[in-house]
Amino acid sequence: MKMKIRKNKNSVLLHILSFLIITFIYPSPSGAELPNNLTSIPGLTASAPALAWNPVANEMQIVVMASTGSLWAASFDSGGTFKNDWVPLPGITVGTAPALVWDDSSSELYMTGRAPDNTIWSSTFNSNGFFNNDWANVSGTTVSSPAAAYVLPTGDVHIAVRASDDSLWTNLYHQPPPLVEPLVTFTFDDANDTDYTLALPLFQSKGIVGVSNIVTDNVGTTGCLTWDQIVALQNAGWEIASHTVSHPDLTQLDAAGITTELSDSKNILISHGLVVKNLAYPFGDYNDLVRSIVPNYYRSARAVYNNGNINFAPLDTTALSAAEYNNTTSLDIYKGYIDQAKSLSAWLIFYAHAIDATDVDRIGQLIDYVLQNNIRIVTKDAALTLYGVPDIP
Repeated sequence: MKMKIRKNKNSVLLHILSFLIITFIYPSPSGAELPNNLTSIPGLTASAPALAWNPVANEMQIVVMASTGSLWAASFDSGGTFKNDWVPLPGITVGTAPALVWDDSSSELYMTGRAPDNTIWSSTFNSNGFFNNDWANVSGTTVSSPAAAYVLPTGDVHIAVRASDDSLWTNLYHQPPPLVEPLVTFTFDDANDTDYTLALPLFQSKGIVGVSNIVTDNVGTTGCLTWDQIVALQNAGWEIASHTVSHPDLTQLDAAGITTELSDSKNILISHGLVVKNLAYPFGDYNDLVRSIVPNYYRSARAVYNNGNINFAPLDTTALSAAEYNNTTSLDIYKGYIDQAKSLSAWLIFYAHAIDATDVDRIGQLIDYVLQNNIRIVTKDAALTLYGVPDIP
């Protein structure tokens, strides 16, 4: 069953109403105490809020249902201060308050909710607190808000619901194990013509494929790819990804500007017969606003160095980390990154720009080293599939 989110601009006006968070203290020797420390926070809710502690991000996540049925998330810092960082959660609308629980086996926040047709759906937040938008149908129906709890001995999440005849039912959600295979991806930014004239022949000689991240304004200009060359790259098995329209610093734009850069670049590429599912941030820069808009258009977004050069399960899909290739860094450094990815069964992404004949030799040596270590070289989109990241149309 395909679920569609209902959007209502009025639900963005999060300062119109507020809800109350009640803080309890531990019981005193004479009994439990409920202090008069009710605190109003900015927000809007049509349901009881769901709260769960994220021990990796060291913050508390809150999720509420707006009057339209849309879901919104925000967080509190480790000291209990509300960040007022509300973002809408794409995917489905819900009919009652969601449930939220930390899943220690996968280092994710697991959320479950009841849709208006009484079906049960689940999705997750990654360890950094960002929404994965990986909605999946959980078998069964409910006429109440689901309850969820993590079971430490088994590493499972149990869900309890109420049926229409008031009987109680439980379901078991088991997180599949993370990918246990190292991967390497080679990407090239900006739409330089050397993606086609130098990188493509090299990669074909090695029997592998790469990723070309296209700035659409660059196409057809001096030193850059033509549309025919980009199509030829895709026909050769390469992935074509967006690198925005004009390569701005997205963190300096408002929501409308970010949306234009992300949506227009994808639409332009699609209009030329290209399949586009992923993004590379200009300069590798992003902020929470940028990250909240990315899932509306892309399966993932690649940053640059982000908490290390490699990516682990569960993936931070709106801020994938990558290591820059250049012709001044020792190949031994890059081989060290490859060794690390292999030892940790992680995903290493290299990104480069325009290359020359010297780079062809150096990158060729890196490719050989990866293959000698029996590590698969794949596109970003192929890696995301291997990690179980939901696909997009």
